[in-house]
Amino acid sequence: MSDTAGTPAAADAAETRVRGPLRRVLVSSFVGSAIEWYDFILYGTVAALVFPALFFPNSSDTAATLQSLSTFAVGFIARPIGGIVAGWMGDRIGRKKALVMTLLTGGIATFLIGFVPTYETIGAAAPLLLVVLRLLQGFGVGGEWGSAVLMATEHSPVDRRGRSGGWAQLGVPAGLTLSTLVLLVTRASMSDQAFSDWGWRVPFWISAPLIVVGLFIRLKVGETPTFTEMARTGQRVRNPLWQVIRRQPGPILLTTGLRVSDNIGFFIPCTFAIAYAKKPLGYSNLSMEIALLVTGIGGLITVPLFARWSDTVGRRSLYLYGSLFCAVWAFPFFWLLDSKVPVLAIIAIFVFFNVGHSMLYGPQAAWFMELFDPDVRASGVNLGSQLSGVIAGGLTPLIATALVAASGGSSTLVAVYTAVTCLISVACAYWTRETLPSRAAGTVRATDRGARVV
Repeated sequence: MSDTAGTPAAADAAETRVRGPLRRVLVSSFVGSAIEWYDFILYGTVAALVFPALFFPNSSDTAATLQSLSTFAVGFIARPIGGIVAGWMGDRIGRKKALVMTLLTGGIATFLIGFVPTYETIGAAAPLLLVVLRLLQGFGVGGEWGSAVLMATEHSPVDRRGRSGGWAQLGVPAGLTLSTLVLLVTRASMSDQAFSDWGWRVPFWISAPLIVVGLFIRLKVGETPTFTEMARTGQRVRNPLWQVIRRQPGPILLTTGLRVSDNIGFFIPCTFAIAYAKKPLGYSNLSMEIALLVTGIGGLITVPLFARWSDTVGRRSLYLYGSLFCAVWAFPFFWLLDSKVPVLAIIAIFVFFNVGHSMLYGPQAAWFMELFDPDVRASGVNLGSQLSGVIAGGLTPLIATALVAASGGSSTLVAVYTAVTCLISVACAYWTRETLPSRAAGTVRATDRGARVV
């Protein structure tokens, strides 16, 4: 088995020769990713709206919200571990096997969350159980993203990687739409008291049939041409995690920084803003759920649109401008939210996600996979992306809530925090090379270590 950097080139080239049943692969990537993100986003929404009263009843409103969002944040601790395990599996035994593992781990944990007793029933053990299951959920999602991305892009022709990768990226708006819709229907079908008593559990239970459907679809999909070629020719490396750290530290650091604005562009409008809008601003749960539903539906259009554009205008330029937009929009976003006018709040959340976040998320799949050598690609993509989740994902709602509390209820510090962190991704996008073949001819590649376009 080879540990050298250059030998997997033939495996990568196999993508253009062996296209496989692309439609089935793209559907599999979309469905599985949507299920994982349904699970993950559902928890974030319920943690913001419901869990403070049920699992932290002895705390003040602010403290209960912070404690509830802390259980959301712990899932991000497990995401890099899930990414490392799934990355190793993807590079050593196959992308498909990694996807089956991530779907089952995250899905089963979500289903079990629906059975956790509240604080009133078992006391402090209730939030502890939430934390354990949240760690398992984070482990599954941590390995899901990179594995789904590689299944979609490695089956695709080189000139269609952007739009193919967009199918895996559709999991986020689809998960957001589905989880919000299920919550809305569940709430509408019962009284507020019934929803608080047991109705909030129903959306978690619904994940069970979704897992069965996703597993059935994934088991029908073949391995990627890239991995098949590496396995056939003995090009798999013995320790892909160590090899990607040794050979390509630049892309790991750059992808970590690039995903900062992506995480901020999701968790500020779609998790923190929901809790902030409810208390202290006084928006109803219904208005926030409508905001998330409209935003998710919009993302089903904007994410694939920007993914497709990345095959024409390039990955780097879209990402650069998307990060800049998120930094600038931070201030009008909170001005609109602070107006306490539901329509303006919906517009603020919709624009943040469907312009800023989608401009980043659409081209991300193709760009990140093209930065890494095929034999260590799963490990590199998973490691870089999930490290960022710890830094800028799970901690973001927690930090933002603490900043509001420290400033006496003002959102100004949160807007500054949002803008400054997004500028990290602006800098990383500037220094990361373009990978779109038609635009990468003038790039200084430095053996795939992320030298910027000159």
